Amino acid sequence: MSDINEVKIKGRIVSDLNLIEVNNSVVLNFIIVTNRLYKKTSGETVDEATFHPVVAWGVMAEEIHGQFLKHDTITVFGRHKTDNWIDKDGNKRNRLKIVVEGYEK
Repeated sequence: MSDINEVKIKGRIVSDLNLIEVNNSVVLNFIIVTNRLYKKTSGETVDEATFHPVVAWGVMAEEIHGQFLKHDTITVFGRHKTDNWIDKDGNKRNRLKIVVEGYEK
């Protein structure tokens, strides 16, 4: 049995798209928001927003940077990755992000 780590997210870009050069490549970090509307048992409609940190590398980063702006809708395909680090106060921290392997408008 193989493990599967596949993600598909369609939402709006809610952060600036700034390319950064890292070790002779480029990286693009941005955030996509997805919204889920549902009704509570009381009948109240709830709009639940989820913010997804996203990272793209190399040519993929350059393409996204050239084709999209903040507030545009994007669909990204990729995988989840967890970053782990120790913060300045010595606390263990982690963050789940999506690594882009494909995208579409």
